[in-house]
Amino acid sequence: MLLRVEDRLQEACRYLIFKYKKSETKEYGWQLIGYIDHDFGRYEMPQHYFLLSGGKNWLVVRVQGASGSGVALYNDRLFTIKNDKVVEVLDYPADGHQEGVGFEPARSFAGRILESKIENNVATIELEFTVNYSTFDGTDDDIPLWSKKQKAVFRTDLNSKKTIYDAKKSELSEREIETVYNIDMLTDKDLLRYNFEELKRTALGKRARQKQWLRDFLRMCEPSAEKSVLQRLL
Repeated sequence: MLLRVEDRLQEACRYLIFKYKKSETKEYGWQLIGYIDHDFGRYEMPQHYFLLSGGKNWLVVRVQGASGSGVALYNDRLFTIKNDKVVEVLDYPADGHQEGVGFEPARSFAGRILESKIENNVATIELEFTVNYSTFDGTDDDIPLWSKKQKAVFRTDLNSKKTIYDAKKSELSEREIETVYNIDMLTDKDLLRYNFEELKRTALGKRARQKQWLRDFLRMCEPSAEKSVLQRLL
């Protein structure tokens, strides 16, 4: 049984998890086996949903991670029950947005679970990350630049609660997740590195507004191999 208690004024929320089980007196009753806290909910208090995957029910709690002018970030916290204890399996970016400054593009991104399973006390979580880049012109119309989807795989030992990133089975590096799917972490150099193929297609393509944006953006970037190649292509 899940009980949710919140204090909206303090932006605090606690989930209490109970199980109907025998007590020390051998009698059945509801016993608290764990709780989940979150103390930041300026725009949205934590919300939860249940995920059925790998033959198990999982609890997912969406929490606000950041707020501010032109930025938003929400994370999903994934939980399971092991030996009558609540275990947090993974915390990952689930929904976010950051407006661009100057010629820096705006980003909207999301993460969702494709599959989650447990084998030999190790939880394997396969995620799909999606990001959309855009800019705007003098009339404030959004100009789509490019989009991409990438798969990431994490493994959590439910005994030690240690999480490792499976880079061999993932389509992006762990650092790319930390910079692209986050707030105030993506530098111009990172943007060129992680989106080089997409930017080359823009430089070689026929979309005039996107190519003009790329010329303007490259002028503000520091010298790099990626910048030199893209300028030659333009």
